[in-house]
Amino acid sequence: MSDLYIKVQPPASAETGWQRPTEWVSVPTPENDELTALYLVFENERNVLAVSSDQVGDVFFDFENDGTEVAADGNVQTYTYDYANLGGSVSQYADDGSYRNYKQAIVRVRSNTTAINNLKLCQSDGFNINGSLNFAEVKINFVNQRPRVWLGKINLKNQRYLKIVNIMAHNIDSPTHTLLYLNEKENKTRPVVEQFTIPNNDLYAAGSNSGQAYQKITINHEFRDIYASTGGCEGIRIKGCRDIYCQSSFNGSTFASATLGFCRNIILTSTRGDRTFQNSDFQINGTINSTVPMMRNTFANNTSTKLIFTAIHPNPSNFSAFTGMGNLEELIVPGLEKGFNIANSNMGATALNAMFTSLGTANGTQTITVTGNPGAATCTTSIATNKGFTVVVS
Repeated sequence: MSDLYIKVQPPASAETGWQRPTEWVSVPTPENDELTALYLVFENERNVLAVSSDQVGDVFFDFENDGTEVAADGNVQTYTYDYANLGGSVSQYADDGSYRNYKQAIVRVRSNTTAINNLKLCQSDGFNINGSLNFAEVKINFVNQRPRVWLGKINLKNQRYLKIVNIMAHNIDSPTHTLLYLNEKENKTRPVVEQFTIPNNDLYAAGSNSGQAYQKITINHEFRDIYASTGGCEGIRIKGCRDIYCQSSFNGSTFASATLGFCRNIILTSTRGDRTFQNSDFQINGTINSTVPMMRNTFANNTSTKLIFTAIHPNPSNFSAFTGMGNLEELIVPGLEKGFNIANSNMGATALNAMFTSLGTANGTQTITVTGNPGAATCTTSIATNKGFTVVVS
């Protein structure tokens, strides 16, 4: 029998929540324009770290923090950890109940370019480069550089061990250039980040067609403000935030199917609002300021009990923004000239009357459907009909 001492961190309990395992080694604080990370190396597994950067010769990888750097060559580069010969003690991974033996390695990445670039630590694109996504803790300090740090990508395996993310500095010119892609294909295990640190506690989520910044990931954290664009936070789960700013030419599904807990105010400043908050689960405690001229399904099937607009585009196109909102109790749409459907919501007569009062004058033939609301039969529909709207109550 081996006399090897194996460290075991008990899994989190409901009472204490997740705690950083005591056996995890300390992750060095990165210098400016560096990333440092803790990588778990499991016994009897492939343990292949696959990385890439499109900045040839300007990004450097040190896979065991031993001073041996490998320059990015523009291709996928791999490093295989030798579990048997890797130094350090043996621990057992308890969070998933597997109690597999593992050792630990520190990874360091250094950037020497101010160009916007893709730094991918998640490569899993083929049988020959199928990397093991075993990062457990990541610290990012790209204060003068502008990499897009990929730790996940839709259709790839997820970083299921990643528990701590510490963004120590944003780029001095544009915070959105220091961002993470942390996401997972639907129907796979959802990554859960238990500890998240970011400057000013503001989350920047600049998604794109090639990658959604925080898609389908749980971050057990309450943010101050969130600045997001196309697809940036689709399916994200957080505890809450103060204000949400959607700032892009196309908001797409920025927060679709998200669980946000609560937020105070929402500011929509895009040209399209398609599915921005569709199927999302959260409470909007403050107000909404919207200049979006297209609001197709913007809040459809959202669970919030109130949508109080301080401003809304008077005549938005493809307007089905409020359908399926069964919890909706208050809706104020100042100056709105377009009809809409809030059938089977939860608005009483007083709330419906306040909504009618907030309307502008109907732009042509416009219909408002309030069928199935508790106050539909007793509300004062003349408030709206006097402004040119047709009101359907049954």
